Amino acid sequence: MQPYNGDLVLPIGGVRLAEGTAFPSGATLNYDLPMQALTLGEAVRLPAAGALAQPFTVPAGTVLSGDVRDASGNLLHARGTLLKEAMVLPAGTQLGAGMALPKGTALAAMRWPKGVPLPVAFENDVARRNVLLGGTLELQRGALIPSTTRVVLESGVGYIELRPDSDGTRGRNWALAPMLAAGSESWSVRLVAGADLGAADTRIALAGAGSLRLADTHYRATVTQGGGTLVWSEFNNWGMPPGRPVTPEEEGLCPMIDPGNCVSKSGIAWSPDNGFGFTGGTPVPEEFLPVCVSTPENCIDYGSAVKALAAHGQGISVVRTGTGDLDLVASGDVDVRSLYGIYTAGTQSAGVAPRYNQARGTAPGATSVLGTGGADYESLVAGDARAYQRLVPEAGGNLLVRAGGDITSDMLTPLNNDVVQKSSVAVGNWLWRQGDGSAQLPTAWWINFGSYAVDPSGNLGVDAKPSLVGFTGFGTLGGGNVQVQAGGNAGMLERKGTARSQGLVVAVGSTGRVADDGSLVLTGGGDIDVRIGGGVNSSQLARGNANGTDKPNHDLQGALVNLRGATQLSAASVGGMILGGRDMKDPRAFDPFTSNRAESTGGLVLMPGDSAMRIDTLGDLVVGGAGDPGRVRLMNSSPFASYGGGGLSWFSLWTERTAIDLFSAGGSLTPSTQMSEGTATSIVTGTNVAPTDFRFVYPAILRAVAAGGSIYSGSSANAADVGTNESTSRYSLLLAPSRSGQLELLAGDSMYMGNYAINQSGADPAQMPGPLKPAFAGFNGNQRVADNLGAGGLEVNARTDPFRLFAFVPETYALGAAGAPSTPTTPARFYALNGDIVGLRSGEILQRRDGATWYEAAAPAWVIAGRDIVSAGTSSDGPPP
Repeated sequence: MQPYNGDLVLPIGGVRLAEGTAFPSGATLNYDLPMQALTLGEAVRLPAAGALAQPFTVPAGTVLSGDVRDASGNLLHARGTLLKEAMVLPAGTQLGAGMALPKGTALAAMRWPKGVPLPVAFENDVARRNVLLGGTLELQRGALIPSTTRVVLESGVGYIELRPDSDGTRGRNWALAPMLAAGSESWSVRLVAGADLGAADTRIALAGAGSLRLADTHYRATVTQGGGTLVWSEFNNWGMPPGRPVTPEEEGLCPMIDPGNCVSKSGIAWSPDNGFGFTGGTPVPEEFLPVCVSTPENCIDYGSAVKALAAHGQGISVVRTGTGDLDLVASGDVDVRSLYGIYTAGTQSAGVAPRYNQARGTAPGATSVLGTGGADYESLVAGDARAYQRLVPEAGGNLLVRAGGDITSDMLTPLNNDVVQKSSVAVGNWLWRQGDGSAQLPTAWWINFGSYAVDPSGNLGVDAKPSLVGFTGFGTLGGGNVQVQAGGNAGMLERKGTARSQGLVVAVGSTGRVADDGSLVLTGGGDIDVRIGGGVNSSQLARGNANGTDKPNHDLQGALVNLRGATQLSAASVGGMILGGRDMKDPRAFDPFTSNRAESTGGLVLMPGDSAMRIDTLGDLVVGGAGDPGRVRLMNSSPFASYGGGGLSWFSLWTERTAIDLFSAGGSLTPSTQMSEGTATSIVTGTNVAPTDFRFVYPAILRAVAAGGSIYSGSSANAADVGTNESTSRYSLLLAPSRSGQLELLAGDSMYMGNYAINQSGADPAQMPGPLKPAFAGFNGNQRVADNLGAGGLEVNARTDPFRLFAFVPETYALGAAGAPSTPTTPARFYALNGDIVGLRSGEILQRRDGATWYEAAAPAWVIAGRDIVSAGTSSDGPPP
């Protein structure tokens, strides 16, 4: 498969795919596909003529929706014919375009036209979910090879050069290019597809005249020459069966008498004791290869001797400018098919002191920034001539993304514990920070547009290739406003496999530093305005259980990030729900006409800094989760004391104004699905929305209204089994402490809370880590050697530990100065206007292992329901009722 499983739009022509290439069902190609014979799934309407591979009975009373011709092409029955009696069509009968076929119809090889989603094929009544290429197909420039396609190349071809060395593009990486000097101005850039060339405003596009597609798939890779397998030669001196692979214990025998005793062999050969009488070690003819599949003991696969390719991280492309504006407009779709950073960068602030541009920390267990595995890239990130600089941009231009149709993007998460590729949506890829409260390491946060890095939380002594990290998505990183407008849908519309999606990232960047006088110097910031005519992540197939299991992957669902400014999103829906099922903890008789459970999926991740985020929908509204941009896992460390690296800093970028406001006019609402990414034995770590204090921590203000529907939360919004829900429910939803905190949930119908606690913290907000009071932990290898953490706070003992909000003080109710409450006494409100409140929990008493008791609450709660209030609170023996 294509490395990292993404879509590939060919930048060159003449690419030949061999027979057997498997294309995923549901994908839409931009070229005709000759398919092998297949058995169709149900309710398929033929887009082109096809011939039957087996006899087929058409029942009486059927109105033919396509012509029926015999094998010679003679018309038997015209489209629209009403069959008065059943008719048996023999194999070879040609069915015309438009013919509706039931499940199980066997078709001969045919040509599937472009622009029509590929059908689902069945094999032995089991969905195969792909179709196979018949023969060899030569693709031209611009042809799409969809995500999850299993590519088969012609014999002897290990890979194809899509960026030939001769055109000068290989090796160029504009994501790493340094910013222009402070004060530099930039052009505005406008890309319009389907432009009305006669209009005075060049942003005007003619309806349906064109779409804008960005595709530039590339990655770092190492090419190796395959050697096949070492085997015993025919006349070896040791009497070994010719062609048998040499075991590791036997390798020492090869050179002892004659180096020719062992030879390298590739391909598939007959085994020495095969049951067909063929000479062992001789190649298996192509017509006998199926024998090797059905009886593998008769054959030996020696492997390939062709060149092989090992990828080391997906590349990032950019469309960007600095202080100018950037517009992407299409009358059709705006479709991003590979990782792109599409943003305005601003210009570097003048007069930034050197202490805010310190050298980067060394990799874990290494003496250089990138370690031994990154030696080839070290000059880009270290030394006086390095390309990397700590950038604090300002005066960035505005970004407009407008489509008459859909807007889709590209994002990925790593597969199979890949230590090089990082999740492309991670805020810690592009927002870096430092600070321990001293003059030597003053607080600062800045933008990394693109650089090579090694994970500070990675394993010691692992000389892996460095990761290319930077911003991907739509944004204004140096300040400026973002407008995203779509007449259709946005985000996840097609399934892209287990680690890829079309989710959107929309971001506004901001930087800051603490001056000598203790004041904050801030740059950047702007407003986000997203207006979607259809839904965000509207496809259940694409968003539901996005990684193919019972748990979603929030890093594939898209994110809104605003470090300083207002954020507004309006859409028909955000995410979606499948209503159904019963909450077994509801003691009342089951009402079959009322759903007290849902499967909520596809919610956006919200990452506010000093931002009030508001989401309005006409239908369902699902939020994936929320996180603190100043406390996410980082791809950079700082030198400290006598250590070259390992210094980790964190501080909350939330303020008294940070808020999340959710309003669904006619659908239902789920304020968080974070717990659904856990299992019965583990919880997600290292992502934007992973728990940081044994809690999923939200900003202090959360207001959610489902005016015409219900609110589903916790296990009532999660399709996982009871054991998983019981385990992950321990990670409650906790609102950060604040004097302006508010918790308000209002449902026009009912509230189904799944016995999942939603709490307000009553700790002293002045004791939380912030820019003026950063938290710091310094590590030498795996040992913590320095910190400024409080004795009563949650510990950070390992480089892999999350960055705690309660690093200085316990997470328990505390009085402020002069005995006054640290947090407001405004009550939390839980209202169900016309329905029930089921399984509500708010506030917890925690018995710590050290004997301490923590009170996780801040204010009284008002709970009002139009009907029943059941299964509320915590039972006397501890667990939820």
